[in-house]
Amino acid sequence: MKITFKHLSLENFCGLKKFETDFYDRTMIKGQNKVGKSTIRNAIYWLLTDKLSDGGAIDGIRPRDEEGNDIHQIDVIGCLTIDVDGKEIRVKKTYSENWVKNKTTQNQEFKGNETTYEINEIPKRKKDFEDYLNQYIDLNNLSFCMNPLVFLRMNSKERRNTLFSLVDNADTDVIASDERFAELESDLQDGTIDELIIRSKATIKRCNERIAILPDLMTAEESHIIELSDDEVKALRKELEEEEAKITKLDTVADTANELSRRIADAKSKLTKLDTDYRIAQQKAEANANLEKGNLINAIAMGNGTIKNYEQNISNAKKRLEDISTLIKDYARSIKELEAETFDDSDMRCPVCGSKYTQAKVDGLRKTWEESQTKKIANLKHLADDSELRYHEIEDDIAKWTAEITEKQAEITGYENQLKVIETMPAPVEKPDTTEKDKLTADIAKWESELEALSLSSGTDRQMILDHIKDINIKLNALVTNDAFRAKSEEYRQELLKLSQQVADEERKLDLMQLYQRTKIGAITDAINEYFHVIKWRFFKPQINGSYAEVCEPLVGGVSLDGLLNRGDSILAMADLCMAFQRKAGVSVPLLLDDTESVDEDRLPTADNQLLFFRRTDDKGLIIEPLT
Repeated sequence: MKITFKHLSLENFCGLKKFETDFYDRTMIKGQNKVGKSTIRNAIYWLLTDKLSDGGAIDGIRPRDEEGNDIHQIDVIGCLTIDVDGKEIRVKKTYSENWVKNKTTQNQEFKGNETTYEINEIPKRKKDFEDYLNQYIDLNNLSFCMNPLVFLRMNSKERRNTLFSLVDNADTDVIASDERFAELESDLQDGTIDELIIRSKATIKRCNERIAILPDLMTAEESHIIELSDDEVKALRKELEEEEAKITKLDTVADTANELSRRIADAKSKLTKLDTDYRIAQQKAEANANLEKGNLINAIAMGNGTIKNYEQNISNAKKRLEDISTLIKDYARSIKELEAETFDDSDMRCPVCGSKYTQAKVDGLRKTWEESQTKKIANLKHLADDSELRYHEIEDDIAKWTAEITEKQAEITGYENQLKVIETMPAPVEKPDTTEKDKLTADIAKWESELEALSLSSGTDRQMILDHIKDINIKLNALVTNDAFRAKSEEYRQELLKLSQQVADEERKLDLMQLYQRTKIGAITDAINEYFHVIKWRFFKPQINGSYAEVCEPLVGGVSLDGLLNRGDSILAMADLCMAFQRKAGVSVPLLLDDTESVDEDRLPTADNQLLFFRRTDDKGLIIEPLT
């Protein structure tokens, strides 16, 4: 199916009030900037897609006055005559404002814009309008088929997704290409090949981390195993009986020693209590005197601290008085400067167009300036009054703190006089009777002598025997625990073998998945490049680690279209870009090629499609002419 543009008429569209033109097989649209080249391109897109050529909304198509404001109460009308395989179709749109009278104010209120649609002078609803055009070409893909910049403005990810939609990249085709890929078929139902590769690498990493620690775990278990012969077991059991008999004998001696130790402890406790009672009485007398003395010292210290705080407050307040005084002077100077300012209306002009403002506009600006000056002066006077009030409040605070310092100094003098009296008073303490203390001391000496004799008769360290018994039991118990340690070590060994096999299987499968990935990458790239005659696409770039990074690089003769191509090659590549989408859709639609001024006319591309070239020249008016 071949589609060509025959005729375009516009009314009140952007800067074109009344405009008509024909289109040719190869049409050159040229002129200086702002003569209407982009307006024609936007009008074509609006009539076909309800959007502008950059894909944006249709805001801003209404004409504007000299001050840049939209002109209201007029309709924007466009009509594009299209030829579809010899059938002429006239596509027309009218963009109108919807004004409604307010029943309360009787004023007209703007309620938004609305568009009406026509096909061959027959009114259509928007859906019917789009359905009619969609039977000839998919309007969603029309922009890609006409204007290469729509595609080139996309980021890399958006470009990839758009190009991938041109081909069927089903996994079933890749699996069928190599019988080795059959085992991946069920996995590919769970995720993409990239996701499976990530999962496989994570599994290998997790297994290797576990494998690295298993030998240490086996060694730790085997280190607990103790090997004993039958003779060694008999000897240990006999030794255990002998040691336990020693403990029984020591326990008998210990009971007598414990009784003597209890008597000694009780006697020493009574001696301690006698000494403690005397010391407490002495300390109590001293404490009462020291408590009162300490209270007076604390009161003096707190009083001096309070005076120091007041003095610091007064110092800080005096600094604030200086700052406020300076601030009040600044406010007065600023008020005087504002009152002296005058409004300069000698040369009032529009900063956009340079035309001189009307007297009404100047009066309005003067009034706004005067109101602003009045507000500024009032605000400064208010700030000055607040500062004066704060100045007097701080003076009152200084006077109050000075009086409180005098009062606090009098209190401190009273405390110091009381302290002198307390320091001259002794703390009398009555000494206790020593008869009971002497008897307790004699009993303690007797019982300690008997206890020492018992210790010498035992002649053995009880704890040493207990430690020896513990060591013997550990060795005997090992006969039971050895099997458990061996079983745990074997469990770790079997886990090591299983994980090692799992890593080997996973690495083999990873190699297969990476081969599958490379095969699929090549198939997708080849399938997409079949639609292009000038551009060759590269979608994946091999990495050092063996994986592939996703890219989307258009290459012309090995040079990136986004890089250092000359302008002529770029134009050919952009035409090829649109033609690829047309080949996929099975249609031939006009190509709109922008910025062709850097290419000589004899190097502009040729094609069976209708070509519309947009070129910036020094021509002061818009020129539309056939290009032979």
